[in-house]
Amino acid sequence: MPPPKPGTFYSLAHRCSSCANSSIPRRAFTSSAVSRATPAEPESKPEATPEAPMATSQIPPESPRYIDIPIQKQIKATKAPIIKGALPVPRNIFVTRSEIPKHTEEFIASATREPAREPITTGQHVAKTKYKAKLANIRRRSLRVGIANLHRRKERSDSKWATRGATRQEAQRALLSAPEPLDEQLTKTSVIKAVRNLMRGPRGRRTDAESTAIKRWNAERRQMMKTAERNDQLHTLYMHARDFIVTEEQLASKIDQVFGTEDHPADFYGHGGSTTFGRSIWAKDAPKNVSQMIGLRNQTAIKTDATVATHHRILKIAEELTGGKI
Repeated sequence: MPPPKPGTFYSLAHRCSSCANSSIPRRAFTSSAVSRATPAEPESKPEATPEAPMATSQIPPESPRYIDIPIQKQIKATKAPIIKGALPVPRNIFVTRSEIPKHTEEFIASATREPAREPITTGQHVAKTKYKAKLANIRRRSLRVGIANLHRRKERSDSKWATRGATRQEAQRALLSAPEPLDEQLTKTSVIKAVRNLMRGPRGRRTDAESTAIKRWNAERRQMMKTAERNDQLHTLYMHARDFIVTEEQLASKIDQVFGTEDHPADFYGHGGSTTFGRSIWAKDAPKNVSQMIGLRNQTAIKTDATVATHHRILKIAEELTGGKI
């Protein structure tokens, strides 16, 4: 089914007298209405410019420009291009294994030496030889010029970054040493001087001489504590040295006590014929039974435990009073 022919909503008969006599062009909903309304006019499309907007009769209703809205002249912000990836850190080309700096004339002359002999001017390969000599001259000239230009760029870059760093450091020092701004002084909470001194602490009221004296006293106190601890350790070692085995007689006596003698060896159960106990823990001292562990013991056991506990307590008190190991 073919599409219907475009037409207008209102005909000339339905138009009022003021609209019929008006010279304003009638807005149509299709672009073909213009050609039917003015058949005698030449078909020419005026260009739509900001100074001369397009006629409303030529704009279809589905266009966003159907309603005339003034457009403000604005400068469009340009976006920086997105660079994908990361560039490597540039290499310092002036670091060489030679003691001679690369930018000096001596290094450049050594790197771009002239040929030892003159090129061949006769023969079959004269053209090829001349061409290679020409390329060699170009390479030598490019190396000299490139090193000089790169060194100038490096000096200019180093000077730029050094100046920038010094300027920023100077600005930071100026900001750190600047007094408190007037707006902060006028808007901050009022605090009396006594409270401010208390919040700053005692360090804010000390002078340099007082701080130095306190630091010296702390250092001396730490040194005294280290000396006292070292002396205590030395005295403890001396007291424990009473049980050290330092002679062969003491070693033989300890061996006989632990392992027994040839006549009376120490067996596992302590029945070697002597009063020495054996290697078993059961031969020396029996473990406590259940009654003793839950507190149902006789007065002798309680008295013995109390005596041992009192002895250890008295020994510890004596060590604290004498200041050394007993």
